Amino acid sequence: MEYVDILKGLADANRLAILCYLRNGSKCACEIENLLKISQSATSKQLNRLRLLGLIYAEKKGQWVYYQIAGHIYDKYPFLVQLLEDVDSQYGFSKLGNTVKCND
Repeated sequence: MEYVDILKGLADANRLAILCYLRNGSKCACEIENLLKISQSATSKQLNRLRLLGLIYAEKKGQWVYYQIAGHIYDKYPFLVQLLEDVDSQYGFSKLGNTVKCND
């Protein structure tokens, strides 16, 4: 059932956008919220779903939580490399919001 759970987790445009955006490195939750243009609680739910699936992990730095893609996922799920490249080339998620920074 592991692959089924992963595919269900990817069956959401916001979660795909998050993964594409995180391909460029660690991002603060507020950056992701701004990219998606959805509420903080909705962003949190999407991030939590990806985290529970083991696709991303969170690291708290001061008052901010930063998310990044878990290093093992491309080895464990090699199809994700091509999937995220295709989605990103179609929608350009990784290029969006690069200037957004959280207040320190």
